[in-house]
Amino acid sequence: MVKRYLNKILLLTLSIVFSGAALAAQPLQCITDPARVTPCPNLVYTSVKLEKMSKTICYCKSDRESLLTLINDTDSAKSRVALRKLLNLHRLTSQQLINISAK
Repeated sequence: MVKRYLNKILLLTLSIVFSGAALAAQPLQCITDPARVTPCPNLVYTSVKLEKMSKTICYCKSDRESLLTLINDTDSAKSRVALRKLLNLHRLTSQQLINISAK
């Protein structure tokens, strides 16, 4: 009986350790419309070329149009601030975000 409990504890410990390693390999946040309040229904993973390396990122496919609108809306101060926060959060340039949104 004690052996059964030890096996269960060992399996539980191993599953926690391996699930933590898998979560660490994923990006912390995906690019989504700043106005989104619900979870994204369709995440897309892609790579972005940085200076000398590539970075894997994810974005919400259904937010592509609103992200492009955010980039192109230079008249609104609210849009410019939201765009700057989004770019800083993900460490991207406007051109990289345009390339991602165009995929």
